[in-house]
Amino acid sequence: MKTILLFVVALSGYMYSHAQSRRSSAEVFLEIADRGIFTISLEEEIIQSAKGRFRFFDVLQNRPLLSIKEGNSLLYRAPISVTPAHRMFFRFSKKEGLQVLEVFPYEANGVYLLDSWNTSRQPTPSASSAFNELAAAVKREAFDEGKVRLIRTYSQHAHFFTSEIATLLSLMVRDDEKLKLALELRSQITDPQHYHQLSEVFTFKSSGEEFLRKLSAAPAIPLQQSISREDFTKLLQSVKAESFDDSRILLLQAGLRHQRLLTDQVGEVVPLLSDERKALSFVMEMYPRVKDPQRYYTLKDRFKFLSHRNEFMAFLNRQ
Repeated sequence: MKTILLFVVALSGYMYSHAQSRRSSAEVFLEIADRGIFTISLEEEIIQSAKGRFRFFDVLQNRPLLSIKEGNSLLYRAPISVTPAHRMFFRFSKKEGLQVLEVFPYEANGVYLLDSWNTSRQPTPSASSAFNELAAAVKREAFDEGKVRLIRTYSQHAHFFTSEIATLLSLMVRDDEKLKLALELRSQITDPQHYHQLSEVFTFKSSGEEFLRKLSAAPAIPLQQSISREDFTKLLQSVKAESFDDSRILLLQAGLRHQRLLTDQVGEVVPLLSDERKALSFVMEMYPRVKDPQRYYTLKDRFKFLSHRNEFMAFLNRQ
């Protein structure tokens, strides 16, 4: 009897420990859009398959290193942001790079909710339910100092989407507090390629520009993914809304700092800058980020002045 009791106690301890581990871990599901045999590594687990779908369970790190290889060719290698207690769906293609598709909590009230890919066995509670509770609590706080304390406490155990940070900042009054918090939380963001959009949340335009300047000067999060056509189009629309070249360049630098580009996309920016000297500087700055540097010479024809064309070609010859 004593032996059985000890066994039950040990089993209960294991189950509790396992449950605690599950609550602190994430699941990462990755879909490869291209055909071929790919080798995916995440943390210390390696999977090779030609089926295009890869599943990683019990991911413990908040920013695990993801590596994608086709044969001996390394296609992607960078940390990704994951949210504990959630299943994160990523999609990778050679053209678009890595994208976050969906995020679901995989457990509610002790019940595991999801099937093998992205369908739930029962209606899944909103992934933002905990965030909605936070937003409601922040709204009830009378002063920005109290709001910031709540958000900081929550951020110790969670990651955010840019849109969620925008919601929280909109509940605050003072731009200086918004600025400090926005810069403080940048490492907690699941989609840093969108973080520049927070410049629109500030009350004063000067505060938004200061945010973009400081965001551009901060160390880049090594995401290394290609910007999607949808995100690039939205960025260009925001750029066109700015009146001056300096503001446009500031927005471009912040919006593209985590992205890889195609030569043609850089070319689309040139006509948006009225000062061709500034356009030339921007084009040279973007060179290390393009996926097709062998085509970069084609941008020469985007410049009207011969001196700028010659300077651009001289720059390429030095690379």
